[in-house]
Amino acid sequence: MAMTPYSGDTSVIGKLGTTPQERGLTTQQFKDKFDEGLKNFVTWFNETHNGEINAHMADGAAHGGIYRKNLLINWDFRNPVNQRGLTSYSNHKHTIDRWKWTESNSGLITTLNSGYITLTNNAGYYGYWEQLLERTLEDGVYTISCITSDGTLYSKAVTVTGGSPSPGVYVGSHGYLYFTSTPTVVMRVAAGGSVSLKAIKLEIGSVSTLANDPPADYGEQLMLCKRFFRLWKTAEARTAALQEVGLMRLENPTLGTINIGGTTYYYASADL
Repeated sequence: MAMTPYSGDTSVIGKLGTTPQERGLTTQQFKDKFDEGLKNFVTWFNETHNGEINAHMADGAAHGGIYRKNLLINWDFRNPVNQRGLTSYSNHKHTIDRWKWTESNSGLITTLNSGYITLTNNAGYYGYWEQLLERTLEDGVYTISCITSDGTLYSKAVTVTGGSPSPGVYVGSHGYLYFTSTPTVVMRVAAGGSVSLKAIKLEIGSVSTLANDPPADYGEQLMLCKRFFRLWKTAEARTAALQEVGLMRLENPTLGTINIGGTTYYYASADL
């Protein structure tokens, strides 16, 4: 954006004489001359550029030209963290890291495709695929949004007051994206329907900036996910690693084994 150039006098001091007689000013008047240029500039800047800057910020927000942090983990489904190792999940609550169905049902399916995921509901009733956040959201305005596999952006600004958010946004013919005061971000899939997604975002503010986001840093997302779920090749390695204070969200996570591609791994789960 081109800024209006300053047109004021920038040579206030330089135009003064070099002796008191040439200046014809009292001592205080001479001191005031040093402030005159700056005062004029500040007054001009406030009157001229504040409006231009506000207009620029509004234009940037309207066109996705700004960035805000995504409050979700493992939000980029073009290359999601998937420590459980399946390419299609059915009859599983937990799917890719940090996301789960609210129940285990063979009709609730999460499929990993090239560059997106598909949520399919053959259960005969609404299916709910969700991520639980650790912290309660403070009162304010938030935006929930998603991008589907065809590149369409869906978004909804939500005002949270006393922990009660307003309704969400319909996604295509079968999806409905919203979040609750728990807080939990939820994609509801209608019976017999499916939704294909590239990304989901929850952010502070009244405008979605998801379309402006670069791809998620996979290594960063993996480390965030490992606070909730981790794998080891041996039980001994798991026992030793869990001696580290603060390694996972819970001091005493749930322990078990999981088979991935014919190999047994030892996990610790602190999922919400």
